[in-house]
Amino acid sequence: MIACLWWRQFAAAVERLDDPELVGEALLLADEAMAPPRLLAASAEALEAGATPGLPLAQALARCPQGQVLPARIERYTEAAEGLAERLLALSPRVELAHAPQSATLWAELEDLHALADAARLGLAAREADLIPAIGLAANRFVAQVAASLAEEGEALCVGPGEEAAFLAPLPVALLPLDEEGQRWLWLLGLRTLGQVAELPPGALEGQLGAQGIRLRDLARGRDPQPLSPYRPREVLRLARHPEDPLRSWEELERLLERMALTLADRLRAGGLACRRVSLALRLEDGSQREGSVAPREPLAGSAGLARILGDLARQVLLARQAELTSGVAGIEAVLEGVLPAKGRQLDLFAHGDGQRERLRGVLRDLATRHGPGCFYRVSWLDGELPLPERRFRLEEPQ
Repeated sequence: MIACLWWRQFAAAVERLDDPELVGEALLLADEAMAPPRLLAASAEALEAGATPGLPLAQALARCPQGQVLPARIERYTEAAEGLAERLLALSPRVELAHAPQSATLWAELEDLHALADAARLGLAAREADLIPAIGLAANRFVAQVAASLAEEGEALCVGPGEEAAFLAPLPVALLPLDEEGQRWLWLLGLRTLGQVAELPPGALEGQLGAQGIRLRDLARGRDPQPLSPYRPREVLRLARHPEDPLRSWEELERLLERMALTLADRLRAGGLACRRVSLALRLEDGSQREGSVAPREPLAGSAGLARILGDLARQVLLARQAELTSGVAGIEAVLEGVLPAKGRQLDLFAHGDGQRERLRGVLRDLATRHGPGCFYRVSWLDGELPLPERRFRLEEPQ
C-alpha cells in the first residue's frame, strides 16, 4: 500500500508556520533573483485572485493588489520538506520526496493490514508541524497521488485493491504526466477521460508516443509498477576542536578556523560534495556558548569560502571588533548541513593559453585539408544583444 501526502500551497504554509500573523493573508512569494522579479509561489487566497506562479510580480500584484509580497526563501522550504520526509522515515521503510516551492509531495510505503492506522500516524506527524496534507491511499504510486489531489486537507481518500480502473475512469486526462503538447495531442484525438485512454487498444498510443504511450495507457488503467525513489537524508559534517588553552586573540582563533576549513573542504572534496548551510558554535571559558549559521547563495565546497564564512560567523557571534577577545574560546564546533553532490562546472575548451589555441588551429587546418572545404567552420562571436540568434555569430572557413 502506498500513501501519498500532498501540500497544495507548501511555501505559503511554511511562511505562516514561521509567522502566524500571516494566516489569512494573500501571500505573494517572489523570486527576486530574476529580472524582472517573478511570482514563485502563492497562497490559496492569491491563487483565487488569479496570481499564479510564473507571472511577473507586477502582473501578479495587478491581479491581487491586496497581496503581501515576501521574498521567496527556497532554502527554508527545502529544509521544511526534508524535515517532514525524515520524520516520516520513522513510520515507513521507504519514503519519496518531490518538492517545489508551490507544493510538496511525499509517498510512503505502508503495510497492507495497517494502512489506515499508518496513514493516520503519517498525517499526525505532519500535523505536529502545522503543515496539514491531503492524503491518498492506493496500491501504487500514481493512483495514490491522484487520490491525494482529490482529497481535502486533513482528509484521507482510500482506493481499494481492484478499484483503481473504476476510480480513474471518469477523471480528466490532465492528470497524466504529459507536457502541454502531449495533452493537446490527446485532446485532438477526442480523449477527455482516463477511462477513454484505458479503453484504447494495445499499441494505439505506442505508435505516436513510443514507450511513453504504453506507460500512459497502463497508468490510465490503474497500473503503475514504478517503485518509490527512496529519500536519503543529507549528510551532516561536524568538526570540533578543543584547544588546550582558551584562545584569547582573534589571530589565534582565525588560524584555527582556517585549519578547520581546510579539513572540512578535504572531506567535501573526497566525496564530491558541497554544503548549503554552515553553522558555528563557540564555547567560551566562562561556560557560555555562542552560535550562528548562514546559508550561502550557492552550495559551498572550497576551503577559502568556508574559512571566510566561519570567520564572519565568529565575528558575528562574538561581536569581535578588536584583536583581543573579551572572553577566551575554549571549544569550537563547525557543522556543514544540507550536504549534497556538487554540481559540475563547464570549463572553457579554448581558454588554456595561446600555445594550445594555436595547436587547435593547426588541427582544424589539417582536418579541413583532409576532408575538403565546407566541412569545418570557425565560429566568430559578433553581438550577443542582437534579437536574432543567427545574427549573433559568423561562420568562417579556417585559414
